[in-house]
Amino acid sequence: MKKTHQPTLFIDDQCAFCRHWADKVLQHTNGRITIRPLSEAKEDYPDTQHLPNDTAILYDDGQMLTRGQLIHKYFEWRYGSQHLLTRLSAHIPLVLLNGIYRFIAWGRPLWSVFYRKGG
Repeated sequence: MKKTHQPTLFIDDQCAFCRHWADKVLQHTNGRITIRPLSEAKEDYPDTQHLPNDTAILYDDGQMLTRGQLIHKYFEWRYGSQHLLTRLSAHIPLVLLNGIYRFIAWGRPLWSVFYRKGG
């Protein structure tokens, strides 16, 4: 696995909903993260080949985070490590967080309708 100098979030850049949340991540991290298309992750990181296209991937200091792990990481970025939501999300079983992520990813076409910019 390649070691990155700056955290990199790979997203489906054809998904308006995904781009919206990537913008939120940039906002809450003050731009300290790089956003790239998911297709580039699958080219550069062989260990991502098995992941479906609805999976965002974060590489941070050589570690790969996906699905439910990203929900917790977003709360950490948004609210800080001591905030109640961040602390609670750390105690929710990963299988449940993954289920929440999969449900949201399943509805991407619907959610994207609300986030399309310029029609």
